[in-house]
Amino acid sequence: MKKLKTFLKNIKKIFNKEYLEKNLGVVMLGVLILIFLVFTLIYFIGTRKVSSIEEKTLKDKSKNLVNYIDDITLSKSDKIDKYIIFALDYSYNVNSRNELTYKEIYDFLKDNFTKKFTEEEIKNCGVTQEMLEKNITQNNLKESYTMNIVKSDPDSLSKNKIVYYKLEKIRKINKNKYRMYYRQYTIENPYDMLNFYLEKNMNVEGEENENGEVKYDLYDITPIRNYLMGNGKLADVKNNIIDSDISKYAKKGKKIKITYTISDDKLLINKIK
Repeated sequence: MKKLKTFLKNIKKIFNKEYLEKNLGVVMLGVLILIFLVFTLIYFIGTRKVSSIEEKTLKDKSKNLVNYIDDITLSKSDKIDKYIIFALDYSYNVNSRNELTYKEIYDFLKDNFTKKFTEEEIKNCGVTQEMLEKNITQNNLKESYTMNIVKSDPDSLSKNKIVYYKLEKIRKINKNKYRMYYRQYTIENPYDMLNFYLEKNMNVEGEENENGEVKYDLYDITPIRNYLMGNGKLADVKNNIIDSDISKYAKKGKKIKITYTISDDKLLINKIK
């Protein structure tokens, strides 16, 4: 209470006409400092705000990368093998290529991570236990790694968990660096997802348009159905996930933070935590 009274007394003193006349320079300096601090704060807040254009660009550019980030986040390895798995997984699901040369893997990692890699590291990695589990083989004559795709039956696929990362928040660190916060969800049985949408589609009410036609806004179950039949890609399933529905059929897990750096119009993964 005593400190508050002293503070108020000093405020009154500053605005006292006699005090202002005698200490005009000090008061003006104080006002200028205050104005500078206010404008600095406004500028700081403004530069840290993520615009709608930035948000859309970040979401679009990061989506495919995040779809396979579990190759890294769930790995127990501290070697380069998890990055090779990530590169092959991405290549197969996005570009329909299951074989990459050492140089192609190196170029992919260089274009998507700030972490430094070498072709020699990639070549000397060999086939680790985690790579064996992904059916990855190495061909030194062709200087390449191959992810051998084995068509699974529906029963086997139902036992393959699907890990999905739902974006929850984006924070701007500076003009070239962003941190994106994700929540991990695990679909323990992919049939849970299929059954959820089959039931949801059955309960959709049609809307009549101006021509008198009744339209139904149905969820497209084709990607998950094809995947469970062994004819589709996991990428199509993940790209078709609706974030607002994921908690209805998937188990909520830990949070992860991914820091991205923009360099030469490329979105690079800087850190995963």
